[in-house]
Amino acid sequence: MGCSTSAPINDVQAATINHQLSHEQVRMAIIEAGAQRGWAMSDYSDDELHAELYVRQHYAKVRIPYSTEGFSIYYVASDNLDLSRDGKRIHRNYNRWVNNLRHDIQMNIQVKALQP
Repeated sequence: MGCSTSAPINDVQAATINHQLSHEQVRMAIIEAGAQRGWAMSDYSDDELHAELYVRQHYAKVRIPYSTEGFSIYYVASDNLDLSRDGKRIHRNYNRWVNNLRHDIQMNIQVKALQP
């Protein structure tokens, strides 16, 4: 039996921010985290960023709505990541990339909370 590289798409739902940060500080924490991991970040609206990642021949796009209370990361599109016909499963690396982005955003938020 072969190993499957497919996994359910894991969106990040409402990760809580437990620090008093400005809207701009949260925005910058997200942008900086994306840059650290190679995501190309762009403003979509006043409270949402879009991020694109190119890894070799693979492509992923997510949207990141955010506020001073929290943020989420939602799948938008992909290429060469074995998206299932029903749109519910994707190559497991996608989830790893999104989880790393979530972790780095949370770390950047903590760092910004400690800055005077």
